[in-house]
Amino acid sequence: MMTVPKLESVAITNFRSIKGTITVPLAAPVVLVHGANGVGKTSVLSAIELALSGEVTALRRSEPNYQLHLLHRGTDEGRVALSFTSGDLQTQSPAVDTVITPTGPRTAPLLDKRNARFFAERCYLGAPLGK
Repeated sequence: MMTVPKLESVAITNFRSIKGTITVPLAAPVVLVHGANGVGKTSVLSAIELALSGEVTALRRSEPNYQLHLLHRGTDEGRVALSFTSGDLQTQSPAVDTVITPTGPRTAPLLDKRNARFFAERCYLGAPLGK
């Protein structure tokens, strides 16, 4: 029987509204992300989407050069590291470690183009994909 990998956590550094590093545990049947406006809730979800698919669909729709604005203002590098579990085994290091530079992400996404599109179409941002 094949075991489906599950997100264990995401560690985000200097990404959009998130300054410094935060780690968000995701190993629960339900994960609730809450907070005041502007504290980074959408940034957490966008970071996961970026690491999986290589882009942030909602930002791409509104700003063609959005990748130039992924880093937290005044920083030179950011990261999004996703850790997964597979059955009873937790990965020892991040399965995906996306490096973000002033020109955009430098690391290939986890998903191929077909699976990235599937993810984006079903992701938390319900707007339909363009082109």
